[in-house]
Amino acid sequence: MQKLFTRNFIFLTIGQAVSMFGTAILKFTISLYILDLTGSAAIFGTVTAISSIPPIFLSALVLLYDYCAYRIITIFTPLIPLLRTSCAPFVITV
Repeated sequence: MQKLFTRNFIFLTIGQAVSMFGTAILKFTISLYILDLTGSAAIFGTVTAISSIPPIFLSALVLLYDYCAYRIITIFTPLIPLLRTSCAPFVITV
């Protein structure tokens, strides 16, 4: 029987926790930046609501984890917040 808390598992867990914390801070900061930029509470609320939608749909990918290779999901899942962040300037200008 193998040990669960190996060195690699601990590094993976700490890395995921730091990544999730950074993503939460980024979502909140972009929302506050848009509030500061526009001064509109409606746009602030809209951006905050839109930024909370992807985790809901991405949680459905967990079901696919058993069917897909874990490396594909591990490689492409971090790209989704990158795409969302890179689309933020287009949302601000609209």
